[in-house]
Amino acid sequence: MDKKHLDLKNCIETDWFVGAIHFDGLVKDSLKFVIDQLEKKQNFVAQLQRKLCSGGRDSDRLTHMGREVKELENTLRFRLGILQPERPASWFRTIQRKDFGPFRSPMLVAPVFGDYKLEQVKKVQADIKLAWGNCQTSLLPFDGTRGSLWHILLAKREELSRLTAFEHPFDGLKLENLPEELPSDFESRSLRAFLINVRNEYLSIVDRLQLCYDQLWSASERLWRYQETLIRQSDSDRSRKQRTSRQQQGTNGAQRKPFSRELGTAYADILAMRYMGFDEKPDDEGLKKRYREMAKKYHPDREGGSEERFKKLTEAYRRLSAKRAGKPI
Repeated sequence: MDKKHLDLKNCIETDWFVGAIHFDGLVKDSLKFVIDQLEKKQNFVAQLQRKLCSGGRDSDRLTHMGREVKELENTLRFRLGILQPERPASWFRTIQRKDFGPFRSPMLVAPVFGDYKLEQVKKVQADIKLAWGNCQTSLLPFDGTRGSLWHILLAKREELSRLTAFEHPFDGLKLENLPEELPSDFESRSLRAFLINVRNEYLSIVDRLQLCYDQLWSASERLWRYQETLIRQSDSDRSRKQRTSRQQQGTNGAQRKPFSRELGTAYADILAMRYMGFDEKPDDEGLKKRYREMAKKYHPDREGGSEERFKKLTEAYRRLSAKRAGKPI
């Protein structure tokens, strides 16, 4: 660039009307040139404003999103480490407390997953990867509309993806590529400094969301491996039952339950009564009352509760209720 053009460029940066003076043509065309340039810059700044300041929040979108990502980071740090694959129900329910730890870090109460069936484990993994790669929360495979940590994470990534691209007449511009790809006639030291700050904040949130994804995926894999073990075990049990059924069908005479199985059923009834603290078969009202008392004590969402004990209680109650109603167990 020669000295004349360099001087003109420097003047344009400091004098918005200099373009009219150096325009080759009629006065009306030179003035229109200035108006067009100013309108183009105004449109660009207006798009920036819509991206960064919409939503009626008390702060800009990137700052607000940074706070939300911080809350998600706290949640993953405190909650994922205490979740056990052997207690799968805890991955699918909301928590009661909204803060945790000695410094009371804010926590999200949403479950890790939305509902899905055990046999869908492989599909769930593939669909989550697809949703993340395409920045589309709608591709998540969970049943129903209940939110989850996966929903929250993907929603943040989807919002960030929408924020980056500019509209006409600045198609092709992206927030993470500015100010380097800014049109030359927009050059300004102040605008460049502003866009660098915006880009750094944007890229920081991108990196933090990726770390959240890696952390949540790694924790989820622990549950998926356990569920895949349950599926293999279930398939094995089903095959064994089918073989046993075929063997029984091959015998002559009427089929009846073996005496040992009848004895096992009666013994299971005795164990159920003992677990609920009954010496003899209770009436309906007594059974319901005892169940409510023990459920309050053992429910896993209550302090001192136990998911294993609560499951045993539920099974014992189901067995004794069916026994009183004369229904098959």
